[in-house]
Amino acid sequence: MKYVRSEQGFLLVVVIPTAIFLVFEAFVLVTNIMKIKQEKVASEKAKEHEEELAKAKLELEAEKEKIRAQVLAELEAKKNEKQE
Repeated sequence: MKYVRSEQGFLLVVVIPTAIFLVFEAFVLVTNIMKIKQEKVASEKAKEHEEELAKAKLELEAEKEKIRAQVLAELEAKKNEKQE
């Protein structure tokens, strides 16, 4: 017990273990923050990807409707030519 009360004993028994613990906890905190940021970025990328897919799908549907309208117009024109 006398050793712990000495300056060197206090340093070895209290200060150094506390410093090691604080450094370890700081490391854990930083790694958790980085992990959360990575998950957030991945989530945002997935959301952007889904939005791009939805936009492409809408454009594809619009293109299909445009082609469908053209084909119907051509069929109507051919019907009119045959009837005349």
